[in-house]
Amino acid sequence: MILISQHKLYLFSAISILIIVYLYTRKSTVYYKDYYHYQIVNSPTKQIFEKNIDKAYQTHRQIVQSGLPHTLPNMFDAQECKVIIYEAETYAADHGWTTRRHENYPTTDLPVSELPYAYALAMNRIYTRLFPKMETLYDIDANLLYVYDLFIIRYTDRHQNALITHKDGTILSFIIPLNTEFIGGGTRIHNHIWKPNVGEALMFCGQQKHSGEPIISGVRFVLAGFVSVYVDEPVDYSSE
Repeated sequence: MILISQHKLYLFSAISILIIVYLYTRKSTVYYKDYYHYQIVNSPTKQIFEKNIDKAYQTHRQIVQSGLPHTLPNMFDAQECKVIIYEAETYAADHGWTTRRHENYPTTDLPVSELPYAYALAMNRIYTRLFPKMETLYDIDANLLYVYDLFIIRYTDRHQNALITHKDGTILSFIIPLNTEFIGGGTRIHNHIWKPNVGEALMFCGQQKHSGEPIISGVRFVLAGFVSVYVDEPVDYSSE
């Protein structure tokens, strides 16, 4: 009886260890798949979460060297844009607008994750409309793409009215204007000022220099997103 009990104990211990290892590995994998970013995560035991890594690297170079931005009409309709602005201003009335979320080139903004309606709507449209479009434009599997940051920027003539020339921290970026009640503004890329329609997405390589042009009056609201690609190792864009 004692021998049988010991065998059961060993078996139980072995099964328990396997379960713990499985849950830990699964949790770690989910964590990195949700938050992995090749410029800030540098684990000594990197894992490959997607099979198409070589193509991802090639696509990085293709995107960096790509030409003019692309637009995608009707990401949001006019009424949806108004609701997003209302939700953002209602939240900001209680919690304020953030000004230090981005270290190098801060904007007056709010993370969309704090806005239930805007977040659910935006994420649905991004994964059903924007990513498929990016897949077509850049010849990359849409399953390799994920949203690294999603936020609403607020420009005013009294506070932050522009954003200096810079590069983003991700390979792809997009902006979606939410209103027209301002004068000036626009996004300068390749010495051309782009002014998409309300609700229309402007997609471009985040590693291309760009800027937010100053507004003269009014308030400009923009929904901005940074898009990354699942990869195995950090990518050094400085050598591209």
